[in-house]
Amino acid sequence: MKKAALLSLAFVFAFSLALSGCGTVAPDPGESSGPAGSEVVVINGRAEYMTFDESLSAATDIVAAVYTGEYERHGVYYDSTFTPVEWLKGTDTQGDIRVRTCDMTVDVTDAGIRYKTKANDYVQGAKYVLVLSKTISVYLPYDVYLPMNNIMIEYGETPTMYNDSFVGDFSESEPESEDTSGVINYIEEFLLSGEDVSRVTGYDFIRSDDIAEVVSGSSVVAEVVPEELTGSSDNNDTERYLCSVRDVLKGTVDGESINIIFIADSVEPGSEYLVMLEQAGDSGYYILSSKISVCGSGDESFEDVKDILRGSAQDS
Repeated sequence: MKKAALLSLAFVFAFSLALSGCGTVAPDPGESSGPAGSEVVVINGRAEYMTFDESLSAATDIVAAVYTGEYERHGVYYDSTFTPVEWLKGTDTQGDIRVRTCDMTVDVTDAGIRYKTKANDYVQGAKYVLVLSKTISVYLPYDVYLPMNNIMIEYGETPTMYNDSFVGDFSESEPESEDTSGVINYIEEFLLSGEDVSRVTGYDFIRSDDIAEVVSGSSVVAEVVPEELTGSSDNNDTERYLCSVRDVLKGTVDGESINIIFIADSVEPGSEYLVMLEQAGDSGYYILSSKISVCGSGDESFEDVKDILRGSAQDS
């Protein structure tokens, strides 16, 4: 059986480009009716085929939860709030979680499957088993969870995935029944013996307040000056700047100017900053490594970072 890549229902949340560490999604804007009659962008995407069992293995979290009816909109994305009732897989947050969805048409590679996802397609007060992939983003105040492969398991309804087909059609063995309880039993039995290949997207230190931890974990530390605003995104309240590089204190960068994605309104063109970064795949962009990864030249942390790096160099 072919091992498949995990489907991302959106762009990488760090920036609005067609990239993902978990799959590829190519944007093709259009208009459609969303929740409460609002207009949203419809995205066309591509994903590799996964069975139901592979989806369970790749999921970072599988949660029985109730939809509260609350959601926030971020550009094309809707972050719906769920109250967990039982955590079947993953780390219990001890609180509500946000599930991110958007209107999307997806072609499944080499499987002849096309399906549509709907933004915030949940019923207030209804209970679901959510099969999710967790993303930690420096550009969001909370973690977000992506539903995998259009799996919809609502209590009292037939559990489906892809084209509203029964999940058993994509299982290695047949669930004992086509109702919710039969599929939940299948999930629980699979989790006892199935392989876990899940991977959280993001870094553990993204929300750390320990500057030494962030410096240690960051691939690049550099002094830069934002020169030109090249774009912005309402999806995650970010701004993209072309920055001149004054000095590289850790790691390497591609050239004397680099593109960095900042939190909106966090930097001023022409001012000097010390930044801690990660390269966003082969996108040509650099993203912030944590919430405290931008230090203005007048900030105490500006010199603290340099002292930490000098100390590391002496110890090595």
